[in-house]
Amino acid sequence: MIDKFKEIVTPEKKRVFQCSACGKVILSRHYLQKHLNLHTGRKPNKCPQCDESFLWKSGLTVHMREHTGNTKLRCPHCGIIFLTRQTLRKHVNGHKTNKPFKCDICESSYRHKVLLEEHMTRHSNERPFACSQCPKLFTVDRLLRRHVRNMHAEKEPEKCEYCDEVLYNSYDMREHRKTHKDIKLHICEECGRAFDRKNNLTAHLKLHKAKRKRAELDIK
Repeated sequence: MIDKFKEIVTPEKKRVFQCSACGKVILSRHYLQKHLNLHTGRKPNKCPQCDESFLWKSGLTVHMREHTGNTKLRCPHCGIIFLTRQTLRKHVNGHKTNKPFKCDICESSYRHKVLLEEHMTRHSNERPFACSQCPKLFTVDRLLRRHVRNMHAEKEPEKCEYCDEVLYNSYDMREHRKTHKDIKLHICEECGRAFDRKNNLTAHLKLHKAKRKRAELDIK
């Protein structure tokens, strides 16, 4: 299966792998097969107690709660099991509003019919809308169009902050930056810690600012 990828050596002398099916660059062998499964439909994460199988390990984790009886993260209204408390809370809040369009399978409800139709695709686990420019798959055309608009639409040329590469859409720039992930040009003047992105440095500096304010309060 590895022969479906072309090995590339970056200017930093690192080996990466380009998928021959979609052109996406994969940064390590560890993720080669995971990416290939998106194209083949292979679901390697098999349930040891039934015939279900899943593309991602997280899907199997949620499914196993059906067998173990761990229902701590189960919606009290419709019975759907969630991986995190945050997603469960968001889902439960949805039951509190007026939503006349109800799912016949899990009793989820929605304010608009189109949202119910989108929800029904989740039960079939089908993602028929494929991006022609990357491996992303979507349940509905609306989400695909939003993805293409945000990630692939041409915009003002953007120059990479690490090299002379100039690219014209967010997706290509994001993938290109991954080749520079070990380069950290943004350095904190207070502690010397380095970051690969300016926004990460900005968030870090806020921690220093908060620490100084706490120290001032302690002095008072």
